[in-house]
Formats: sequence, structure tokens, C-alpha cells
Amino acid sequence: MSDEDAQMANTATSPFNDLSTELIESIFEAALDRSYNQDKAVLVALCQVSSAFLLPARRLLYRDIQIKKHSTSRKLLASLEIHRPYGDFVRSLVVKSGAYKHGTSNAEGEDIDDIIRLCPLITQLDCAYAPFATCRGTTNSRSPVKFIPSSLRHYNYTFPVGAIRDSPDDDYWTMNENRPNLLWAQDLYTLPPKLKSLKIQFDEDEDDGAESGLQQHPTTECPLKHLHTVELHWLAGITPETFNWLLAPSIQNATLRKLEIWNIPKLRKHHLQAALRQVGPFLEEFKFKPDTPAHGPLTISLLPYLTALKRLEIGPGGGHRDIYTSIASSHLTHLCLGMNNFSATLSPIAKHFLPNGRLSKVRYFELYAGVHFPPAIEVVFLDQAPDMNRPQLRELRLSHIESTYTDFQTFFSHFRYSLRALALHHIEGHSDSFWGHCSSLVQLELGVAFASPGAFGGKGPFGSYPGAAKNLRTLRIHMSSMLSMKGLLSDFEAGEFPELRVLEIAGNFPGQTPSSWTGLLMGKLCTLCAIRGIDLRFNGRTVGTGIQGWWNAIMRHQNGSDVDMSDDYEVRNLDGDTDSDSD
Repeated sequence: MSDEDAQMANTATSPFNDLSTELIESIFEAALDRSYNQDKAVLVALCQVSSAFLLPARRLLYRDIQIKKHSTSRKLLASLEIHRPYGDFVRSLVVKSGAYKHGTSNAEGEDIDDIIRLCPLITQLDCAYAPFATCRGTTNSRSPVKFIPSSLRHYNYTFPVGAIRDSPDDDYWTMNENRPNLLWAQDLYTLPPKLKSLKIQFDEDEDDGAESGLQQHPTTECPLKHLHTVELHWLAGITPETFNWLLAPSIQNATLRKLEIWNIPKLRKHHLQAALRQVGPFLEEFKFKPDTPAHGPLTISLLPYLTALKRLEIGPGGGHRDIYTSIASSHLTHLCLGMNNFSATLSPIAKHFLPNGRLSKVRYFELYAGVHFPPAIEVVFLDQAPDMNRPQLRELRLSHIESTYTDFQTFFSHFRYSLRALALHHIEGHSDSFWGHCSSLVQLELGVAFASPGAFGGKGPFGSYPGAAKNLRTLRIHMSSMLSMKGLLSDFEAGEFPELRVLEIAGNFPGQTPSSWTGLLMGKLCTLCAIRGIDLRFNGRTVGTGIQGWWNAIMRHQNGSDVDMSDDYEVRNLDGDTDSDSD
């Protein structure tokens, strides 16, 4: 039987043919876990089951696209050119940092232009090249993109390193790593006027962004009049005048809800106060990182204007001991503060989160110094009938905090029954003595050096606190957490994790692997998880069976491959043949 005959027979006899495409697509979408690489692999595998799965899987496969290297864009472009309807499925396009090397030619950048041209219904774009195709000349008589699709609502522009134009009217990009990276304000007129979210940033890991910024705003009004979100990161060259020009229409129309100002040195105290005074009555989320440390007083001077805030994040340099009493909003639910030093006294802070405190509605609190460890995904813990006489704090994340045993104990004594999620990074010493009493935890993250070596005497930390893990569903352990693998296994065998569904091991292999974590013990952990139906992961990658499963997961992490479908948009994945060129 030929392949064509086999496909026809499969179509005729498939039990799925009576199901609607919309129903199948809804089922597939519910089965995905929002891990980009793994989702792509699942969709490709489903396409091999039945021809009835092809269309719904294809829609989801092309809905969100990530490009990590130039070869990916070439394959994707070839697929879209051959099958034009596929472009209608694309809603999000992300070009990852490093997809194009320094000195990217116009021809390479035009790949992205052509992809945009073939995706008329795109709503989200994260890319450093496409929006300014109207300003970039071509060398092959090809017509540049005349407009960005009117459907676009979210745009993230990251400065391509060394890519400049000498004036806003210049038709050519040139590459010069010794020149400032300039985005001309006039370029924003190429974006659809109904754009809701705009992010402009320079790669903070690069050294040549000293003068990067949005330059020379026109005398006419900014065309983006209904922005809901504005994020400006590491733009040393942006002036207060251009800042005001960008925000003015959205402030006048009262549409701005989220504002991020991350290291913008030319915006001084009076500039920020003037802007926040206008947006304060309706701004719901504010993220601020001063350009230099020890700017706590500046932060405190801004907060009284923000009376509608629900989320507040202050980066290192903005933290101050009086910040808790300076927050004017009574609606705050999320608070993240970066401190200037590691030493902190936590017990006096607790009163602000108690039922009668100024921050009694806060459900997420993060306090860190040094390195920031944000959650991989945000989990919302909802209570059907919350008891307002108890603390509402549900998630707590601490990183690089140094304090006394008594101070930690006093702080945690207030929240041991309310906390549902806890993350500890670089909290050395006696940390088990306070999280061990938080019996309502459903999510626990134990990061680097959360305990002193030998703190548990080879025993499992959970076995020392019976009932501490009875509700735990997700457990994330860093290899450098000093946790004994033998102790963890003993906790498993003792039935300490009756509700556990996900166990993730994080870290770098072999550099951070404790000597006690032998291959035999890791293989045993894998077997125990398989028996109990626990999803065992290594740095987000599902681990297979036994020690071989561990090794495969480690190799995928080191090679960056895993089940990476971002470089595999060839049509053969869906239709059994290959229509795109190979690299």
C-alpha cells in the first residue's frame, strides 16, 4: 500500500473524523503546558496519529513562533511562502537575542520583513528589525514592507547591537559597534495607532549602550494614543522631552495602566514626579529601577502619587526601610523590593502584611538583594471565601537575605498558615526551622545554599517536620541547596509527599552536583517518581526512566537542544513531506 493509500484509509476509518476541528483544538490547547519546546514536540507527535489532527495542531504550532537562529527564519519563511494560509495562524513572533550576529546584513534582516508580510493577523511582535523595514533600503529590487499589520497590539523592540541610521530619513542601516544605538521617534509612526503595549530596551549585557535611546521626537503628537503598557529599559540617551512626548496621549486618554522605568539616567526626580502625578489615579503597575544605587529617597518621593497601584516592583538601588509606610495605594496585591545590602530585619516588616496593616491585601511579596530569582510562571492562589481576619500573603520569595534565627522565626510565625508558595535562595543556615512549620505550602523552591552542609545529618528535611509536605504539589530543588539525596529518598519512601505532582531539579551539571548525588541514587529517584506518577524534570526538561533518562535530560540541557521545535517549521512535520530548503 502506498503512503497516499494509507493516508486515505486512515482518513476513512479514523474515529476522530466526527469531531469538530474547534473541539480538537480546544482539547489540544488544554493539554499543552506552555513550555514552548515541549509543546511543539507534542503537536508534531499528534499530527502522526490522525489526519483529523493536522489542521488543529497546525493552528497551534504556528500560533506562537520563536526564532532562535537565522536558519529558523529561512525554514519558516519557505514554509509560509509555499502555504500562504499558514500565515493567518500566526499571532505571536519572537526573535530571540542572538538570532542574528553582529553585522547582520540587510538580506538577512529582510527574512523577518517577509515573514511579517505573510502574517497579516499577528498581534505580538518581539523583534529588532521588522518595524523599520520602511526605512531600510534593499539591494535586490524587492519591495520593503509598507506597513506593520494593523492587528499588532504588543511590540517589543530590542536594539540590534551596533545597528544605526545617521538620521531618521536615512534608508540604510549600517553596522558600527563604536556608534550609539539610536531609535528615531519618527519610526513609531510605522506602528499601528491602536498599539496597546510598547517595550523599548537595550541589551543590558552589552557595553555600547551608553547613548542608546529614543531620539528627536517630532513636533507632532505621538501617534500611539491608547498605550496600556510602556516599558523603557536601559535607554541612557532618552531625554525627558521625548519621554513626555511618548506618554502624553496615553495620559490624556487615561489608558496607561503599566509603566516600567528601568535605568533611565536622564529622568530626574522632578521629571518622574511630574509624570507620575498625572498617571497616579489610574496606573495599576509600576516597576522602577534607578540608574545608581542608594536612591531609596527618590523612590519614596514617587509613591504618594500612585494611589491606584496593584503591583509595585522596585529594583536594587530603590529599596529603603521606609518604603512600606510610603505606599499610598490600598489596592496593592504584589510587592517586589530590591535591597542595597544583604542585611535585613524582617520581623518589623511583618506588621504591614497583617489584617490591620497598610499592606493587608498583598498576596505576593518578594525581597531580595543581589540576584533576582523571579518565579518561572506566576501562580494565582485563589480562596473561595478568604478569611479577612487572617493574613492574605500567599507567596513569599526571599533571596540573599541575612538575618538572625530569632528574626526569621518571628517573621514566619505570622504566615505559617497563610503561605501557599515559598522560595528561598541563598538563605543559609537554619532555614528549615521556619519553612518546616508552614503546613499549607503547595509549592516550595529551595535554591542555592538554603541550608548548611550536614544540616539534616543525612536525613530528609521533610521527615524532620511531619506534615510539612502533606499539601505540597510542586517541589523545586537546586543542586547546590546542600540537600542530601539520601534524605530526600527517605522522605519519599516514608510517604512525605502524598500530593506531589512535579519535582524539578535545577542547576549546572557537573559543576554544581553534590558529591552525594550519585548516579545510583539519582536513578532511584527517577524510578520512585515514575511509580508514583510524579513529573520529574531537570531544568524544565522531563526526565525519562532510570539513569539513562537523567543523562539524556542533562545532555539536552547542555546542548540547548531538548525537543527544540523552534528550528523545525518544515512542512514535513505536518504533512509527511518536506517543502522547505535545508541548511
